[in-house]
Amino acid sequence: MIIKKIYIILILILCQNIRAEEMRALWIPAWDLGSREQISRILTKAADADFNTVLVEVRFRSDTFYTPNRDNCDFPNPDSTSQLLQEDFDALQYIIDLCYVFDLQVYAWLTMYVATSNDLAKCSLNNPWYRTPHWITRNVNFEKMEAREKEGAYLDPGLPEVQNYLYNVVLDVAVNYDIAGIQLDYIRYPGNLWGYHEESFARYQQEVRKPSPANWQKWRCDQVTDLVKKIRRGLKSHAPEVELTAAVVSDPEKAVEDYNQDWLLWLRKGYVTRVFPMNYHAADPLYQKAVDKIAKYGYEPQTVMGIRAWSDSGGYTVEDINEKISYSWRKGIFSYALFSSTGLENGGYWKNLNIRKSR
Repeated sequence: MIIKKIYIILILILCQNIRAEEMRALWIPAWDLGSREQISRILTKAADADFNTVLVEVRFRSDTFYTPNRDNCDFPNPDSTSQLLQEDFDALQYIIDLCYVFDLQVYAWLTMYVATSNDLAKCSLNNPWYRTPHWITRNVNFEKMEAREKEGAYLDPGLPEVQNYLYNVVLDVAVNYDIAGIQLDYIRYPGNLWGYHEESFARYQQEVRKPSPANWQKWRCDQVTDLVKKIRRGLKSHAPEVELTAAVVSDPEKAVEDYNQDWLLWLRKGYVTRVFPMNYHAADPLYQKAVDKIAKYGYEPQTVMGIRAWSDSGGYTVEDINEKISYSWRKGIFSYALFSSTGLENGGYWKNLNIRKSR
């Protein structure tokens, strides 16, 4: 009986610790970081609403909202200032300074393989599209991916030069700024129709003894995972206090099959400490089905549920957002992130938002 009581007490303590680690996060996209006034307004609202974490997109499309190689120059970063900035200032440092006052944790949200905007006019001449055009991935006919496709043209994950470049970008931010974590976004292939860069395909044929569709799929997954592992090792050595997280396709099976993103493996191996499934379904049944599927894998404490916080037609309400937060809680997933600050503003959601927390 005594042993049983001790066991129950330990379980309660564990549950309290898990809830104490809950993350109430807000994604702040690049277009909301253009000026000091924009940033100040959003961070004030986030603090007032009881968020405890902000995910700030300080790398949009191979550009910077920070100062590359600011102090430590060990990780060469060739990227240049984003054209979305309306003022000449270090947006990331400004955010860090304000969040210290507001008691908000800052995670640097960095897009990875997607290199360009759909509109090349919004990309500087220093963008990889111009700087290293041979890095852009190819389709099944070995044709260069166009900027107008998908979210923009992607770099090919099978190229070692691409992996080194992205590794240096991430480590540059991590060692030069006082941030709580890194969030990797678009850390995946654009889809099964791309990834056929001639050099990558030649590497695959050299490294895989028996080429087959299954081995080609696995090899592609390995390229993405290898970059995540490399970044994890780099952070452990050079910025051990910085947490590594990733925004991921919400369905883990679809993530592997369609995008070569094996995020369950990343959790199992400890390559990332948290994942943010982008469960952006507006309809409650679809959202709940995705939550149920994620919860069955047993990584609830390491899951930050990504929740839709925007409306395309006006039919999506703040009550819909609140209910989604509550449903995740009922399934034992206490951390969540709302996408995005733009959606909250445009939808008029700030006033009646119910930021659920245990403390």
